[in-house]
Amino acid sequence: MLLDLLRWSAEYYRHPPGEVMAAALPVALRGGAPAVATAERWTLSSAARTGTVEPLSARAGKLRAVADFLAAHGPAGATELAALSTRWREHLRELEKRGWVLRTSEAAAPAAAWTTAEASRLGPELTPEQDAAVRAVDAARGRFAPFVLHGVTGSGKTEVYLRAIAAVVARGEQALVLVPEISLTPQLVGRFAARFPGPLAVLHSA
Repeated sequence: MLLDLLRWSAEYYRHPPGEVMAAALPVALRGGAPAVATAERWTLSSAARTGTVEPLSARAGKLRAVADFLAAHGPAGATELAALSTRWREHLRELEKRGWVLRTSEAAAPAAAWTTAEASRLGPELTPEQDAAVRAVDAARGRFAPFVLHGVTGSGKTEVYLRAIAAVVARGEQALVLVPEISLTPQLVGRFAARFPGPLAVLHSA
């Protein structure tokens, strides 16, 4: 399907197919990264396990916490380590430099199968204004209708988006969300991943 779209784009815009296809590739692939998605994992080094590496000082409490976690739980990925500290990557880089940890890569696990019955997880109770907005959007299903949602930062607009999308996904359909800044993507993806167990595709120039 994607290849058909790229061929159509090349024909429609009278542009060389190779350049169109190259532009459609993620930056990592254009730079020579492997096509198979990988995930980083960290494990305690053999030198750390045998005590032949320089000990961590008493002041290195954060580093010690990460090392102790790996010693107790074995190899860990980003999800587990992020729960230890917001600066976990910085701590791991320091531990790696000191010979305490080793970094490896493995094929990323495929997205888990899911059903439309799982499309929505319970969110916070809606305010009357949020509920009215969600009802208005849902009433327009099956036809085109633009809406402008106005509210100051922190007023709950994202929850309205989540509820509107949950109704769409529950019907077996898909939703496309446009974000104005790449820097906003991680926090928004986090909100969506916490609400929807299904696969989320993220596309941007990076």
